[in-house]
Amino acid sequence: MGRVAADFPSQVWDGSAPGRVDRDQLRAEVGDVDQLYAEMVAVQEMFIHSAVNANAGALVAGCPLYIKSDGTCDKGDANGSGIIRISVGLSIGAVAIAGTAKIQVAGILTLTTAEWDAVAGTTGGLSPGSTYYVSGTAGALTATKPATTGDTQLRAGVALSSTKLLLQMHGEPPVA
Repeated sequence: MGRVAADFPSQVWDGSAPGRVDRDQLRAEVGDVDQLYAEMVAVQEMFIHSAVNANAGALVAGCPLYIKSDGTCDKGDANGSGIIRISVGLSIGAVAIAGTAKIQVAGILTLTTAEWDAVAGTTGGLSPGSTYYVSGTAGALTATKPATTGDTQLRAGVALSSTKLLLQMHGEPPVA
């Protein structure tokens, strides 16, 4: 059978796992696997934007963020009363005051269970299969769809696991 990388189970590369081919066959079909991986990372990076944190405090990873008129960012929320703070994405890491936030707008965001707990008020990370929304509390997520009159119902995404959220940042009409 094909060669086996020391840090991968043999069935992945030897072709015995369902839907898998050995490494040599993969290289023959794809060419440079390392280049393919680099291109996949580059595509994911297209979904990340940067903006300076204009909030008076630090931001936690996974925090929903919106872009202000001056190009800086701040915590987004679903609260329909007052200033419109429609989130465009989630912070991919913690951000210091006046630091530069990296905002992921699509794809899969992976954080630790502790990071998800801090932003979503959960214990043990996200609940797989659950839909998460931008909360009425600035900078937070919730598994409960906003129901207060005037609130924006902005879906952040669906949990694929306790650590991965498939981002689906889109809104629904405000609660009537």
